[in-house]
Amino acid sequence: MTNMEIKNQIKEALQGLAAGVEQVELNDEVLLSDLGVDSIKYVELLVLIEEGCSITFDESDLGMEGLRSIGDLTALVGKTLAGQVS
Repeated sequence: MTNMEIKNQIKEALQGLAAGVEQVELNDEVLLSDLGVDSIKYVELLVLIEEGCSITFDESDLGMEGLRSIGDLTALVGKTLAGQVS
């Protein structure tokens, strides 16, 4: 899965959770909190990404303080995908 495919999957997941995501350019610096993602939506977002990418995140990687932006999420998905291949 390429970075672009990962970002598209994240954007798809966000569209169901955060209003107005379609109008925002989702670059790596966009903060989840700026998109209205609170702690409950955060969990929903992670589940949607796991389902969309057919992955399972390691629980130790899922703290909100470490996943604040689109770039953080993209890196986590890439790391998880790489871990599942090896």
